[in-house]
Amino acid sequence: MGVEAGPAEERVGLTSLSTKYNNDDLKPRRNLILRVAIAVLVTILAVYGAYAAGSQTLATLIRDDASCVCGVTTAEGISQNCKFDEIELCWLRPECIDSELTREFTTASRSDPGGVWLYQTELDGKQRLINGTELSMLIEPGRTIWFTYEQHVAHCVFAWRKQFRQQFTGIVMPTTASDEGHIRHCGEMFMLNASLEERRTKLVYPSEV
Repeated sequence: MGVEAGPAEERVGLTSLSTKYNNDDLKPRRNLILRVAIAVLVTILAVYGAYAAGSQTLATLIRDDASCVCGVTTAEGISQNCKFDEIELCWLRPECIDSELTREFTTASRSDPGGVWLYQTELDGKQRLINGTELSMLIEPGRTIWFTYEQHVAHCVFAWRKQFRQQFTGIVMPTTASDEGHIRHCGEMFMLNASLEERRTKLVYPSEV
């Protein structure tokens, strides 16, 4: 019985050892497969992320290049379902307007008790002061308006805020408000030694966009 039991115990022992050996041998292989799978997944996600970011950037560039200005007259702006934006002082497509920021701008004047901006222009042969709502109805080629240095400064600040907020709002920036030339112009204007109340900025509305 002892002779018969020995081989049986030995076989059981060998089987158990063999099974343990095979499991241990598979662990590195399974770990390798897992690492490869993770690497492939990370690569796929990275490629997709780069594609999505590239597509979004391309879409932004295309949108930025689109014209925001709706003609050169009040009638053209209204007929194209556009809105008057007092930051830019012209009629723009709705997707080019940061409505929240524009509302803030329209009451940002510190020199007027109500915070409104006033524009000097000629009406019926006389120089008059009008507000933004009145101005919006008078846009036409050749019309000249004068506004304060304070408003010019505020325009630059709000244009920069609008450009910064673009990444969150998704609005389209008018090309002239987002290029380096406009930034350089604002920088030079900030260096002027002028009174905020001085009505020194002149704007002549163009005959074409």
